[in-house]
Amino acid sequence: MKALQYSALALGVVSAIAAAESNNDSTEVETMVITANRFEQTEASVLAATNVVTREDIEVLQAKSTTDVLKTLPGIEIGQNGGRGQVASVFVRGSESTHVLVLVDGFRMARSAKGSVDFNQIPLIQIERIELVRGARASMYGSEAIAGVINIITRAEPGESLKKLNAGIGSFNSYLAEGLGNFEVGDSGQLKLAAGVEDTEGYNAYPTSTNQSDKHGFGSKNAMISYEHQFSNAFSAYIAGRIYDNNSNYDDRFGSYKTLEVNSKNIDGSILYQRASFDSQVKLSFASQQNKDFVGSYSADSYRSLMVIEQLNAAWQNTMYVSDNTTLSGGIDWRNEEISEDSLTYGSADGGAGKKRSNTGIYLLGLHEIGRYTLELSGRSDDNSVYGRNNTWGAAASASITPELEIIALAGTAFKAPDFTQLYYPYGGNENLEPEESQNLELGLRGKQFFRSWRVSAFQNQIDNLIDYVCFDVLCYSGEYQQVEGKSQIRGLEFEGEFNTGKVLHSVSVEFRDPKDSDGEQLLRRAKQIFKWNAEYSLNQWLFTGEVLYQGERKDIGDIDLEPYTTVGAGISYDVTQNLELKLKINNLFDSSYETVNGYPSPERNFLVSGRYEF
Repeated sequence: MKALQYSALALGVVSAIAAAESNNDSTEVETMVITANRFEQTEASVLAATNVVTREDIEVLQAKSTTDVLKTLPGIEIGQNGGRGQVASVFVRGSESTHVLVLVDGFRMARSAKGSVDFNQIPLIQIERIELVRGARASMYGSEAIAGVINIITRAEPGESLKKLNAGIGSFNSYLAEGLGNFEVGDSGQLKLAAGVEDTEGYNAYPTSTNQSDKHGFGSKNAMISYEHQFSNAFSAYIAGRIYDNNSNYDDRFGSYKTLEVNSKNIDGSILYQRASFDSQVKLSFASQQNKDFVGSYSADSYRSLMVIEQLNAAWQNTMYVSDNTTLSGGIDWRNEEISEDSLTYGSADGGAGKKRSNTGIYLLGLHEIGRYTLELSGRSDDNSVYGRNNTWGAAASASITPELEIIALAGTAFKAPDFTQLYYPYGGNENLEPEESQNLELGLRGKQFFRSWRVSAFQNQIDNLIDYVCFDVLCYSGEYQQVEGKSQIRGLEFEGEFNTGKVLHSVSVEFRDPKDSDGEQLLRRAKQIFKWNAEYSLNQWLFTGEVLYQGERKDIGDIDLEPYTTVGAGISYDVTQNLELKLKINNLFDSSYETVNGYPSPERNFLVSGRYEF
């Protein structure tokens, strides 16, 4: 009932404001996005449901982590095992956390070979923008893009000059210090440098009768460097390197205190040839991630398990602008994933050590506009050395009913390959697994009547051959990954909109979903009702922000009911000078007690005081 009340209230407010503000300027700055179709388009020309978070938006949110940013976006739920640095699952449109493809500068993260992505490894200081595309995109990207794609962009805009320092302290004995510099090098070069350090003592994220004094903290050190050079009007090149070193404390389900240390190194490069009617780009990326699991606090060689993942990517992408109304794009992706022979699982040389696989994907997309109509068709074929060939397709069409009202229909197929854990994990791996497959349908309306922008989407996502861990005993001490018979089905209705009341900018989303597994039961940790509201108000040198999140009742393992909850956050920023800004962010303002994962209480009321200085 609370969800319905929140939703009715939100829609009522929206309607009232729309009527009151019917004469407001509805002009919207079109944002360039690249993830939906892998070539640059204005946000308004992308038919899929798309959201873009800029660096300025991240500053306004005063977010501590990437998950703090993602949880404000429509279609996303977060299930987190406690506070900062703990494992977090990101569910898009009620699907599995492994059904969203996460990219960094267009390349999938190495961790995806082992399952869902660890968002703790993506420091906010490096991020220029985040692009979320909801709906199946496998026909452009391949495996994992069943429910959507999240592309995290670290590449600076050419010609940008910016230098800043951030520092802050907060609850749980937290502190952070970070710096960023974007520099023009001559007339043709762009250099970016970023580095940061963060630490929090944390709190007891998994309290039991035997660990009352435990605290589960998090620490991170990270750095990046990138350089872009424009050799001529047609040729440019880019190279970037990123490293990070994270450690987090946690208690496993048996009550053992552990520390996870994660070290990662990434290097990306690309060469672009660009003309008015054609562009061609070659991209290369190498990523290496090392995970060490320690019993207790870690020391040099006391780790319990070691996992080393290496990933090499190559891509050749071409886009031809045939006319003002027709665009063709296509290319080839190649990827090699490997678990190093040095890997150990719980002290033994197993769990996939030495296993590798390669994947080659070929894709093609056509986009054509005919008067008031737009048609988009895409197809892709992936050939994998382990599980064979998968073919996917996508189709979308739109019709402009009026200059400010558009109806959109989308359909497509997608798949998710079994990851290395599901195939080779020594306690339940199954090398006979096949890819999960999905069929997706969506119908939407979007416009700008009385709003800056709004969209309503109804969607259905059916998933066959879902892979799940099947327990062989009551306490799940043993089990195996298996294909589940039947279909999981997720149906949903989303509303999102931005509007102004005077000088206050509002962003609202209301979501109703029916996420069911193959037995017709509600999928774990996913709600049927979600409401989100964010607002910001500027007054001279002050900026005030507020956010509300409501999440309905969910189920968890063991037929546990997770209670619905509402959290409220507030932020204040003050420009002391043109270069110096002071900030205060309070999360969970009313100190709500809630869990997104059973047994792992979320943080109580907490704060961060910070300052930013720009040169």
